[in-house]
Amino acid sequence: MTQRQIQKMETKKNIYNAAMKLFSEKPFEDVKVSEIAEAANVSVGLIYFHFDSKDSIIDYGYSIFDDWLKNYVSESKVEDGFEKVHLLLKGQIDTVLELGHHLTTVVFKNQMEKKNTYLFSEDRYLYSEIRRNIELIKPGFGKEVTDSLLRISRGVIYDWCTRNGNYDLMEVEKKSLAMVYQYYHLDV
Repeated sequence: MTQRQIQKMETKKNIYNAAMKLFSEKPFEDVKVSEIAEAANVSVGLIYFHFDSKDSIIDYGYSIFDDWLKNYVSESKVEDGFEKVHLLLKGQIDTVLELGHHLTTVVFKNQMEKKNTYLFSEDRYLYSEIRRNIELIKPGFGKEVTDSLLRISRGVIYDWCTRNGNYDLMEVEKKSLAMVYQYYHLDV
């Protein structure tokens, strides 16, 4: 990677981080692009060079998450199978807990109001790794079980947000996913 490419990537992440901080402090709709530019110490034009809109700034977070998740999983040295599926879903919940219920709500609103194809892409690291590991456990069921696990997980996160984060998200996630495993007769 050239120095220019590294600088471009760092600028994009700087804009993302500044925007997410502002989104956590006040409603998404009330944050102006000029405020993001000021917080990131860049011009408004540079923001539009990197992002089409405020929504696309949030979308960029999914690729940041996937990059983080790849590193998290590779550093864990966890074996393929259930342990890896649990680690992937734990990484998702850890990220949500770090964001908090307010900022996660902003992200969920973005998901519901836009056609975010990357979020549901089967090529996404989160999806493809869960599916690959489920196929190792129960061949022929990878897609169906992965879709169910992620659907339930998103539902639990959504519910946690609507309740202002007032319960143990990790514990409820574990119990909910156990129901999916039981339904598909997967031995955990």
